[in-house]
Amino acid sequence: MERFLTIPEVAGLIGASVERTYQMAAQGRLPAVRLSPRRIRVPREALDRWIAEQNERALANVRER
Repeated sequence: MERFLTIPEVAGLIGASVERTYQMAAQGRLPAVRLSPRRIRVPREALDRWIAEQNERALANVRER
């Protein structure tokens, strides 16, 4: 069964504020799923992939310098 994380849990994992994490989810920058008007969850596997992609982009930017 897939594990879903709350926005505060995601915020803690990515080192962002809860408010900023909600904004990122609303902008489509995070792989979030809206379960109801007030319930947003992020699949753990999708978040892990997103974090890996962000790390790859950061490394690519460092290599370009």
